[in-house]
Amino acid sequence: MLHLAAIPSSRASRGWTYLLTGLLVGLLSLSLGACDGVVEDDPPPVEELPPTDRSLADTPWPKFRGNAQNTGRSDETGPDTPDERWAFQTEARIEASPIIDDEGHVYIGSFDRVLYKLTPAGEVVWTFLTDAPIASTPALAADGTLYLASGRLLFAIEPDGTERWAVELPDVVRSSPAVAADGTVYVSTVGRPQGEVIALNPNGTERWAFAADAEITSSPAIAADGTIYVGSFDSNVYALSPEGALQWAFPTGDRVTSSPAVGADGAVYVGSWDGAVYAIDPEGAERWAFGTGDEVTSSPALGADGTVYVGSNDSNVYAIRPDGTERWRFETSARVQSSPAVDAEGTVYVGSVDRTLYALTAAGAERWTFGARAAIVSSPAIGEDGVVYVGASDNVLYAVGR
Repeated sequence: MLHLAAIPSSRASRGWTYLLTGLLVGLLSLSLGACDGVVEDDPPPVEELPPTDRSLADTPWPKFRGNAQNTGRSDETGPDTPDERWAFQTEARIEASPIIDDEGHVYIGSFDRVLYKLTPAGEVVWTFLTDAPIASTPALAADGTLYLASGRLLFAIEPDGTERWAVELPDVVRSSPAVAADGTVYVSTVGRPQGEVIALNPNGTERWAFAADAEITSSPAIAADGTIYVGSFDSNVYALSPEGALQWAFPTGDRVTSSPAVGADGAVYVGSWDGAVYAIDPEGAERWAFGTGDEVTSSPALGADGTVYVGSNDSNVYAIRPDGTERWRFETSARVQSSPAVDAEGTVYVGSVDRTLYALTAAGAERWTFGARAAIVSSPAIGEDGVVYVGASDNVLYAVGR
């Protein structure tokens, strides 16, 4: 069940003002109708915004993994060289991933509890303070609304950085929200013992909730037909209809914290703690499973030619052919928990716990590296200007490229 967030007090008082005003108007209308014996017609429906005004924004990188299908693929071309354009210092580590709007502004959350909006030059436009560390990546809707999860709260934030609404969720959120074509917002809660996928209307009211058998930290992916895919600690990958009905559950050998990616033909790709990357067809049958040497917490990226790119805790980045065979692997010096991003030329960008951002050619050769001062578990985003943005555990958001 969702609740009106009680912080700060001005939010709650404003909500009660609206609620009491509505009740008084409703009682007055009933009284007037009873006096003259006239039954009023149903009020005209409130004009709805067209879906395109509430769907996911059409920007270079509007959410975690870049699009509703979580493919991690960009139409832009990344930088040729690893020049540091700027570095923005926050007050705590960054595990969330950046997003980018149509004017090149960059948004990043930090464990210092703040969401930052930055200019393309790395200057602060505004900040939005929450009550908990931010591990979630925001999602940007076409009308400019930002949806951000922090702790147990989901916020809707206006383009000017003010709060539109906040709802309290049943448990904390460690995943990132997704926005459907009709404006529905999907968010996963950790849940102890049962995580939930919750669907909310653009005004913050709940449409439905689906409970898994264990925690959820995987971020939902939305297929072209509206099907929602998400993984769970109960080892399953779930397919849910837009109405919240279970379509199927695909079992892996261990918990699934990787976020699914959906291919052009509807196939679903996801990693598992059992060390495998799975390709699942839209009906829930296994196409193939590809084994790595350790847990896969990285989320797959999909190249234009169908190649699947993913990191593993065995320190490798893998390129997997559409038939499930290995194309290449690239060894880093530590776990790869960051999720790859692929640019228009097929260059793969991914971070490693070894403090390095790697740029790899489509053939698996090192193109360049960029060094941070701490582990990179944040996932890169590619801007329209060819700059790659990534956060690190040294509290810094880096802009890499000229």
